[in-house]
Amino acid sequence: MSKTTKIILSVIGAFILLGAVTVFAIVRFSGRFIAGPENAANIGQEISINTLPEEFEPVFGMDVLGLKLMMAAHTDDDNKVLMLVETPDADFEGAEAEARDAFQRQAGFGNNYEYAGSRQVLVAGEIRTVDTLIGQDRGVDMRQDIVVFPASSGNAAVAIMVGPVDDFDESAFDAFLRSMK
Repeated sequence: MSKTTKIILSVIGAFILLGAVTVFAIVRFSGRFIAGPENAANIGQEISINTLPEEFEPVFGMDVLGLKLMMAAHTDDDNKVLMLVETPDADFEGAEAEARDAFQRQAGFGNNYEYAGSRQVLVAGEIRTVDTLIGQDRGVDMRQDIVVFPASSGNAAVAIMVGPVDDFDESAFDAFLRSMK
């Protein structure tokens, strides 16, 4: 067999192996990569045992390479969203900086969020700082509250609530944060 034939067969074999691994991963983990409401709720509980505010329902979840996400939407207003994210590392200062940077990058999408203040709240048994940002999203004045805290695994987690400025439910977000264990 010539050297060229061996190389071609090796490349074909590598593609077949990669395809088999990909198919296995999709079949084995597809329910975790992108999850519907029931699995989204389970992913949220894995991040931190919590009680969602009664007017929010889980709609989407994701678990990819150590990054977990649960998104819940308000039952009457799709402008109100609650997200819970677990990062794959325990660097809380780094996670806080990343979260702030992510908010600043939103300005590039026409949202123009700016820091508007902070407050202290109890999250998973610890006093944590909730930062508030105000901006516009699709012409609507919006507010985003964000806090970094320890997930059940010990990794850094982020909770975010987004909603219209004139109808933002700070007390529901704070109750959600206090419910975390």
